[in-house]
Amino acid sequence: MDLLLFDLGGTNSRFVQTAPDAPLDAAQVTRLKNDDHASFAEILRAYFDQSGAPAPRRVVIALAAPIAAGDRVRLTNRDWCIDKAEIARISGADRVDFINDFEALGHALQDPDQLDHTPLTAARTAQARAPRLVLGAGTGFNSALWLPGDQVLRCEAGHAGYAAESDFERALAERIRAEHGRCSVERVLSGGGIEAAYRCAASLADESPHLQGSREIVAAGLSGEDEVAARACRAFTCALGRVAGDLALLFLPRGGIYLFGGATQAMRPLITAQDSLFLEAFHAKGRMRDLMEDFPIHLLDDDRAALQGALNWARL
Repeated sequence: MDLLLFDLGGTNSRFVQTAPDAPLDAAQVTRLKNDDHASFAEILRAYFDQSGAPAPRRVVIALAAPIAAGDRVRLTNRDWCIDKAEIARISGADRVDFINDFEALGHALQDPDQLDHTPLTAARTAQARAPRLVLGAGTGFNSALWLPGDQVLRCEAGHAGYAAESDFERALAERIRAEHGRCSVERVLSGGGIEAAYRCAASLADESPHLQGSREIVAAGLSGEDEVAARACRAFTCALGRVAGDLALLFLPRGGIYLFGGATQAMRPLITAQDSLFLEAFHAKGRMRDLMEDFPIHLLDDDRAALQGALNWARL
């Protein structure tokens, strides 16, 4: 196999080797948890040890960080430095390329039908060659826009300022500003944002927070066993809908909006509910409501999407 594709997120990593002109084989994808490894070099060595894969000629890494000139990148939400020379030394590859993980997701939208996804809404008038937007919350938050001609507009949307609207959101934003100096979208829409919303909800209810970590908070909130956690989950889902709506107004992605990320998927029951908090917040744009109701929205369920996008990008 000539090509090693590597999706390095904030929480998990996925690897697959393939021929550049071959379809992606889901059965060959290896998944590893980043927390089980002390460094990027260690997780890369673990992949080769477990898979027994031969040395590739080229490595393409989709990673959760801004991509700038140079041969080294530091992840935004994990203290790992990714170095091309080190990767080449460990893998034996002749060439190593970096691509932002959401830019890779954007390239995956070249053909959305090849990806597993769940439709939430449909457009009144289909526009197959219109821009397509992918966005999502996980360890962090970001988005990317696919454009006809297979171009992708990348950005760092998670680091834009968060616009609070409700009393709860203003209280949450103030707590985040007090702790971090400013309130960005990512501070609200991420696994850490779920935890922050829970602590804020507990404070407003004059209760001591007793749940630990976003997984525990979501489980307790969605099951209905903890009302404070439930309020945090509802607030997160509404914020996700409103930010998705803001991005839709900026880019007018009439080809579709695709929701991605672990934190996004965690709120799936609230997002897909008949009285969806996500959709209500997405549509609530005042005079623009009619426009908002014409965007097709999908949950992107395919965790191989960044690998597929990296493969599409490598073929350009």
